[in-house]
Amino acid sequence: MVVATEELLIKNKYLIPEDHGERFRMFKDHPKKNDDVAKLKLKERLGSLFTDLHIRGYYRGALSEKEAERCTVKDVKKLCIIDVEEASELC
Repeated sequence: MVVATEELLIKNKYLIPEDHGERFRMFKDHPKKNDDVAKLKLKERLGSLFTDLHIRGYYRGALSEKEAERCTVKDVKKLCIIDVEEASELC
C-alpha cells in the first residue's frame, strides 16, 4: 500500500513522504491538481484502510495474521493496484 501510493506521488513530482502524516497531506493536495483523480477519493480510502488495520491490529491486537490477510488483500488490491494505477494514467 505504501509503495504503490509513493509511486503515484513520485510520478506527480512529490518527494517521498517521510511519514504517514506527510503522505496524507500530499494526498489531500494531489486531487486539487486533477479532477479525475479526485473522483477516486484515494486519500479517504487510504485513510480508512490504514486506520482500520492500524487500530485493530496494533492498538487492539484484535487482528490475527490470517484475518489481516483475508480482509485486506482485496481492499489493498482494489486501492493500490487498480485505482492507483488508474490515477497514474490520469496524471
